[in-house]
Amino acid sequence: MGAVFHEPGGRSVPLASEPWVLISINGVLTDVLDVTSEAILEQLETTLQELTGDWRYMQSLGQEPPTQRLGRLAHESGVIAALRYVSAKNPATGAGLAIFTDRLLPGGSAFLEALDPQGRLTQRLPPG
Repeated sequence: MGAVFHEPGGRSVPLASEPWVLISINGVLTDVLDVTSEAILEQLETTLQELTGDWRYMQSLGQEPPTQRLGRLAHESGVIAALRYVSAKNPATGAGLAIFTDRLLPGGSAFLEALDPQGRLTQRLPPG
């Protein structure tokens, strides 16, 4: 397998890579903290720069990077089920989700499941 990287200016560069598996996920999430919102960032007293910056250096010094502190505190809150964040790789249009799967409880309205019209994958969180 391979991948193709598109450089600014249009040149495509093929990249060798390990095989990929792509699984589409369908679901409903509740209690999501959206840190793509400027208002939320202000309330959290942080910035996009702080959350998309290089965390490896801080970690190498034995310090907890802001992204990891945010994730830890969100999980410890016992209320937040996921964080929606700006992609550090594609901040202009990209976003991601960090989901605390232990917050997806049986009988609740939040769930994630593999989207598989052929019925070969029956993966669902929480199991139901």
